[in-house]
Amino acid sequence: MIQKIVSGGQTGVDRTALDWALAYHIPHGGCCPVGQRVEDGVIPDCYVLQETPEQNYQQRTKRNVIVLTLVSGYLFHISISGIRQSINVGDAQ
Repeated sequence: MIQKIVSGGQTGVDRTALDWALAYHIPHGGCCPVGQRVEDGVIPDCYVLQETPEQNYQQRTKRNVIVLTLVSGYLFHISISGIRQSINVGDAQ
């Protein structure tokens, strides 16, 4: 069962996933740049997203990767070294 949809609110699949979460009453969230800025303008207010301190797409992505990695590590018993490796991949992006 899906517990939560995490997205940065980008156009395309990310926004579609958020729309699906709203339609089926699935909790959703994630991080987006300050001002909710995305490729096509501004993310609609109907999505529950937390703004990062900067207008920086990389910061949004890293925060979402960290959250998903920590949650996945907890749910699937991933080792601390595996979690660190995933977070480091986010740094490289």
